Amino acid sequence: MGDLVVNDAFLAQVEGDLGQMKHRLYEPLDAIRSADPGAVGEPQLVEKVSHFRDRWDHSIDQMCEATGNARDQLQKIREAFAQIDADLAAALGDR
Repeated sequence: MGDLVVNDAFLAQVEGDLGQMKHRLYEPLDAIRSADPGAVGEPQLVEKVSHFRDRWDHSIDQMCEATGNARDQLQKIREAFAQIDADLAAALGDR
């Protein structure tokens, strides 16, 4: 049977990356929000561009919520493994 190894540095990197996702996802969305859909000219195209922007906005919100939840769960996992490791070390030291 093998040992259970948790690479905390890697998990911390993933947690940090998940924390940056909101910024990375909203940056292009903010550019789209600030653009004038009327600049495309044709009324039907303006409507389609506005619809796309609104749907993308909603999708980005959902992705940010999911990545935020994943980051929170990963943080809890890292904390739990650290506590288990400390408890095990203490138990082994008491022998």
